[in-house]
Amino acid sequence: MAEIQNFAEYLSISLKNASLQNGDQGLAFSSKECGKIQGLATIYKHIAKQGKEDLLGKTIKEQTFISQWLEYRVKNLDKALINERIPHDILKELNGYLADRTFFIGHQISLADIVLFYGLHNVMGHLTFFDKQKYMHLSRWFQQMQFTDRLRQNNPEISFQRNYLYNIELAH
Repeated sequence: MAEIQNFAEYLSISLKNASLQNGDQGLAFSSKECGKIQGLATIYKHIAKQGKEDLLGKTIKEQTFISQWLEYRVKNLDKALINERIPHDILKELNGYLADRTFFIGHQISLADIVLFYGLHNVMGHLTFFDKQKYMHLSRWFQQMQFTDRLRQNNPEISFQRNYLYNIELAH
């Protein structure tokens, strides 16, 4: 799975002695150090623990919120994307959450931000400029994330209109 490889590269971690499989049991990761682990959230956490950056939260509360957002990604976002449609209800919810926040947890990038960024990249690329403007808080966050050093990797840059194109009233 490309996003796991991108995440490892973001942290400057080599996965050359590890393998990733996406089979009937879901996503699985194998390495000599950890054996076989399954599930997107578990794999992300394992790789994050190997990195130098503190992405898993500094307090128990932050760690709990990060786990909740990882679960949100798997249970809500990924599930909605199986139908290959734009999940406007989820985008509206995330937009509202980010209305008065820069990041999903605390005041710096966390694993929750990274996992949601990779999960939303394709969705944001298919939104119209009107929709990107409608979800302005989510778009602001996404724009900031895609220009975080090394995070975007090989994913294409998503363009955002800098001027308002439409006169709409946004509900919070």
